[in-house]
Amino acid sequence: GDIQAAAIFGGQVAIAIENANLLQEVQRLAVTDELTNVLNRRGFDEVANREFEISKRYARPLSMIMLDIDHFKATNDTYGHSVGDEILKEIAFRCRTKIRETDFISRHGGEEFLILLIEQKRENARLVAERIRKYIADQPFVTTSGKIKVTVSLGVCSLDSQTTSISMMVKKVDKALYVSKENGRNRVTLINNK
Repeated sequence: GDIQAAAIFGGQVAIAIENANLLQEVQRLAVTDELTNVLNRRGFDEVANREFEISKRYARPLSMIMLDIDHFKATNDTYGHSVGDEILKEIAFRCRTKIRETDFISRHGGEEFLILLIEQKRENARLVAERIRKYIADQPFVTTSGKIKVTVSLGVCSLDSQTTSISMMVKKVDKALYVSKENGRNRVTLINNK
């Protein structure tokens, strides 16, 4: 009697735990980019809105980096999409090695990544972006089609008193990225906070 009841109860507990773990995994997948294993756009929006509110409320620094792979379409056309995927994964990995555990990275579009730097001022954010740029440019990517040289363009911006939303910050950092591309790519542009 008691042993059987305990076994049934134990089984129910195991199922409940399994269901909770499954739910957690489903929730994680809903906010994760399948290919690169970083946040997807939805995941980034959730995190970024929360961090933006905290930074605004407590007057804490917050910075953002937008990164775009230079000539990625040509790379895809030359080597194929599977090699393109390898490059995307490696970009995400290299970015992760240059940011802190407390920072967030997301795949924002096809070959675009957004990085949210918590408690980081403008100049620090620029240095982080420069380290990422250098790490990507200086070390060719080892792919199934051999070594491929990859460069990225980056834009950087920081929270200021005029910034009223995270989407406003994204617009600013996008503008900075555009300047990097216009000025020859493989560079970092820090947008003036105006």
